[in-house]
Amino acid sequence: MKVLDEIAPVVGPGGVRVLIHSLGFGSPTRFIGGEPSVRGVPFPRRLEMTLDVMAHSLIYWTQDLVERGLMTRGGRILAMSSHGSHRVLPGYGAVGTAKAALEANVRELAVELAPCGISVNAIRAA
Repeated sequence: MKVLDEIAPVVGPGGVRVLIHSLGFGSPTRFIGGEPSVRGVPFPRRLEMTLDVMAHSLIYWTQDLVERGLMTRGGRILAMSSHGSHRVLPGYGAVGTAKAALEANVRELAVELAPCGISVNAIRAA
């Protein structure tokens, strides 16, 4: 990632102590009976983009930080979730799906990074 290329010489090894992942992306729409496209983007692609931006980007950022040695023992990763991850909200399907996936990604990363001394947690606002 270009931004990590730029900050690496400035912060040095282990210099990133906290990563806060807080991304909101996606357009509210129903899975059934919703618009087939919004601004020319077909529904399947919007669903994929929402998952990639809101859930999977946490993995991409974490992989790059750890592989470059920018986050080491004592590092903290916090991901912002929402109540839509576990509760049905009208028209919130894509975002709720992404937030549920984000929480699953947090659990997996927490287990994988615990031996490295890096904590990973989700914060779900009420």
